[in-house]
Amino acid sequence: MIPRKMLVVPIAVALLLAGCGSNDGPEMALDAAEDVGAEDSGGDDSGNVGVDGPDGLVMQETRQEEVAAQCSCGDHVCGTDNCGNSCGACLPTQTCSAIGQCVDPPVQCSVSGFSPVEQTAEGEAKDNGGFFIHYQGISSTNLPLNGVVIEVDGGPPLGGPVSSGTYDIKCKNMGTCGLRVYLIEGWNGSGYTRFYAPTQGTITIQSMNPAGGTFSGSLNGVVVKEAVIDQATQAVSFVPGGASWCLDGYQFAAEVAFKQSYCVEKGSGVMLGDNIKNFKLQNCNGETVGLHTLCGKGKAIWVVATAGW
Repeated sequence: MIPRKMLVVPIAVALLLAGCGSNDGPEMALDAAEDVGAEDSGGDDSGNVGVDGPDGLVMQETRQEEVAAQCSCGDHVCGTDNCGNSCGACLPTQTCSAIGQCVDPPVQCSVSGFSPVEQTAEGEAKDNGGFFIHYQGISSTNLPLNGVVIEVDGGPPLGGPVSSGTYDIKCKNMGTCGLRVYLIEGWNGSGYTRFYAPTQGTITIQSMNPAGGTFSGSLNGVVVKEAVIDQATQAVSFVPGGASWCLDGYQFAAEVAFKQSYCVEKGSGVMLGDNIKNFKLQNCNGETVGLHTLCGKGKAIWVVATAGW
């Protein structure tokens, strides 16, 4: 076997022989090399090699931009970029996902899911142009029962939703929220065992018409937790260590039974079920009384008319 070291010798000799056999000699070969180097490398007359001219600067800036883009966090709020630089930190109770987002720990619910045996909805128009929808899905037709309640106070003054869409449902005060979602456990007709208010999640309303039609949609990622309501302020406060109920994926759908508000000053029509326009008559005591004087206070008003020929 020929040692590997011996393979180098003939090549070196061949190179030396090639140089000796040239008429121009080593000087011409060196001059050619200098000419090529000056043209290709961008060097100057001193023989220094570097990046000169506008084209070289553009290439350098482009490279810097590529490096900066590679090291960017983009929409990441935690973790690191491709260069190992920090993109931010999450809360101690959170974890950073693979896409650089802070994620809350999974909620451990006392109860999950809700299957209503009956769903109903009522709608009511208001004088100010707004409307009110009350939906409830109940677990049983016998007391005590559990119920999921959705209330939409659309339009003024509370500014609840007036059309389909996805909305946040966290509410700190039941008296000022235009959209209320809650759960009642153990309703016996006059009271309940527990009241649950939402801590997270959204509602998607697919269809909603207070004048009739179907009120439908779903609850997404919703968790309700045991809470109490201040009867004076309607403020919601959660019970420390209280029970929680997961309602993710709950589907609701019910035909809206529409009813009109009482005491519509100008009336709402002349058909059965419409509000009568306010008018005044003299009673048997000689007093002038308006039809709407006792509106909402009495169960019935008896109007008697007489005529003579």
